[in-house]
Amino acid sequence: MAGNLSILLPGEQPGQRRYIRIPRSLILEWSENHSGKPLLLLAKDSRLSISGAQDKISLYLDSSGEFHLPVGDAPSTHILKPDIRHHAGVVHSSLNEAFVMKLAGKIGMDVPRTDYLPEIRSLLVKRYDRTWPEDPNGPIGRLKQDDLCQLSDVLSSRKYEAEGGLTLPQCFSLLRKHSTQPGPDTIRLIGWLAFNGSVGNMDGHAKNLSILTEKDGRVRLAPFYDLMSTNVYPEPSHKMAFKIGGENRPDRLMYRHWERFSDEMGIKSSLVFRTVKTVIRTVRKEIPSVKEELEALTLSEPERAFLDKLTRHIGKSATQSDLLQLTPESRNLEMDMGIRPGEDENDRGGRS
Repeated sequence: MAGNLSILLPGEQPGQRRYIRIPRSLILEWSENHSGKPLLLLAKDSRLSISGAQDKISLYLDSSGEFHLPVGDAPSTHILKPDIRHHAGVVHSSLNEAFVMKLAGKIGMDVPRTDYLPEIRSLLVKRYDRTWPEDPNGPIGRLKQDDLCQLSDVLSSRKYEAEGGLTLPQCFSLLRKHSTQPGPDTIRLIGWLAFNGSVGNMDGHAKNLSILTEKDGRVRLAPFYDLMSTNVYPEPSHKMAFKIGGENRPDRLMYRHWERFSDEMGIKSSLVFRTVKTVIRTVRKEIPSVKEELEALTLSEPERAFLDKLTRHIGKSATQSDLLQLTPESRNLEMDMGIRPGEDENDRGGRS
């Protein structure tokens, strides 16, 4: 219902929009010390967080770059995502997401604008589910958005396929049903899958895919969000959220699995492989330019060390994806790796 319904306090009327300025120093203090607790409210009816596993704050960014907390039904303009601090071994998550989101944009994927803020070690994401007035002081509007779990009445606790959630055939079916431009959106969704595999994003589940209703009534696949390389860390699952052609282990995803995927989705294999090839090879090409962009920021030595590690990891992952997924000869590599023909993940159980 987000974007469709506002729940107000007793006596409050729609349209009573106001914002309370919040200094960045307070955001930094909260992000480093909150331990899962909400930021001390400067107004009892401020809304500080939004759904998701990661801590996020909805903010309004004014023309001078100052942060404000939305009060009442005032819409936010940005989402601020501090570093994840409650998962062992997960470090510099906002820098990780900044790199991967910028890389996605660099290769032509539809993603919102993101900026890494090293002074508060957070990622700032401009909301795409908003309408922006020509007058800088005019009101911000909201756009309707539904993720695929919402569209199919699947609980967020079942957002992963392995936990009884949506499968890829169901996702593509929902896209074809709701989008007013199903052809281009189908290609974009294939590109998203290829991108996730090439950068090591194992958390690309159904709640990270949404349908957006534009102001003119067009309905389309929303820009992609929450992109990061999760398997650079030791603890999170190293299996993909979706199976592609029966396989969800990225290091064993082969050419034949994309062939099977094409058959399952009813999509021409030539279109699938053209899309996958473009994504993987452009990722490999653009890694250095994105790294250079982030290195121009005032990063600490630990941040620079992590950025080096991340770019090496994604480069290796993309190279492996190129080697295994783009040529029929990868079948021979399977034998060299000790994989028996036809041995896929299929019914091996959940995410681990």
